[in-house]
Amino acid sequence: MLSRYSKTLAFAVVACTLAISTATAHAELVVRNDLKRVFDDAGVSGTFVLMDITADRTYVVDPARAARSIHPASTFKIPNSLIAFDTGAVRDDQEVLPYGGKPQPYEQWEHDMALPEAIRLSAVPIYQEVARRVGFERMQAYVDAFDYGNRQLGSAIDQFWLRGPLEISAFEEARFTSRMALKQLPVKPRTWDMVQRMLLIEQQGDAALYAKTGVATEYQPEIGWWAGWVERAGHVYAFALNIDMPREGDMAKRIPLGKQLMRALEVWPAPVYKAMAVAITAGIGASGALAGGSQDGVIYCTGAIGEAGCRVQPALPAAGAGLQARSSASGDQVVLDFRSTAVRAVPVDVSVEARAASSLRPLRVGDARSKADVLTKYSGFKASLLTANNGTLTLSRAPGVEPALAVVTLSYQ
Repeated sequence: MLSRYSKTLAFAVVACTLAISTATAHAELVVRNDLKRVFDDAGVSGTFVLMDITADRTYVVDPARAARSIHPASTFKIPNSLIAFDTGAVRDDQEVLPYGGKPQPYEQWEHDMALPEAIRLSAVPIYQEVARRVGFERMQAYVDAFDYGNRQLGSAIDQFWLRGPLEISAFEEARFTSRMALKQLPVKPRTWDMVQRMLLIEQQGDAALYAKTGVATEYQPEIGWWAGWVERAGHVYAFALNIDMPREGDMAKRIPLGKQLMRALEVWPAPVYKAMAVAITAGIGASGALAGGSQDGVIYCTGAIGEAGCRVQPALPAAGAGLQARSSASGDQVVLDFRSTAVRAVPVDVSVEARAASSLRPLRVGDARSKADVLTKYSGFKASLLTANNGTLTLSRAPGVEPALAVVTLSYQ
């Protein structure tokens, strides 16, 4: 394993100066180290670069770190996809590529697939097949033309972006994605169109988000990437984020941190809540039933301690005054039914956190937005999460497991 950054301090200072001057040759550089608090609050160290291309201004959190080069990992799937289509190594975004038939770290990688699915699953074996098809000569020509990082491919055509020697800084990642967003890379329009469609991960109001994550595993701790661009109201913003990930669960912080930073810079819109956002605490006791409750099985939560042991806490100042849910109990199971006509909107986001009643120690958070029939299990707690398809949330406790509290957060939009 490499050290956290295989750079001397003197070289890092020089690299920082060069990277900043390159990234901001014609742009105003605004250092926003006040936004380090976003990383601090999440318990991670990181950097963030955002290029407001329309305003010709670059914002950076921790410029020294933003200048340090590391392996691009799966963010290289962006240029790899461009090169695949532009060279004809992959015919189009419908061609199915073989994964090789070998066991993989993730079961979801173990099938043949086209590049849109491969980039969504971040399937390494598919993109290794792409690189082998492209070959060294063509790969080097495109990496040079893209001015991508240090441009070094080494001797392993299917490893250089994962284990080196290819490296890139956050400044350089943002500059590359800005050229991608502006169609300034030397590729055919058809190539750009296919890859742009593959990178679109979210649309909210007048904003569209194109991005790719990555994990550089050859460092201790591992380093997580998120890079891409946002198009909003005629403006284009390119960005790159990387964070240290010493703990399990840090990987999931990349996208939320990036969005939070972009909201702070007024780039990514905050959710517009038209109805309500509430947190419901349902106690699952030894009998599995909620304490008390009305005879007709309908629980009325009005923003305070309500009937049946149901506590509602508004998550936003604009949260609705109440929520109606139907409860039924059988053995160690409680069902809260949100299909009541009192709630006309379907929650767009659901999270469940189980806590041991004795310690209130968080056990697990599960989120199954838009996924039907998903079951999460942890320490005897399981939740069949509410979706637009089934309209119900089921909380249950395995036999012999201590009573638990299930904190359910529903966000209505």
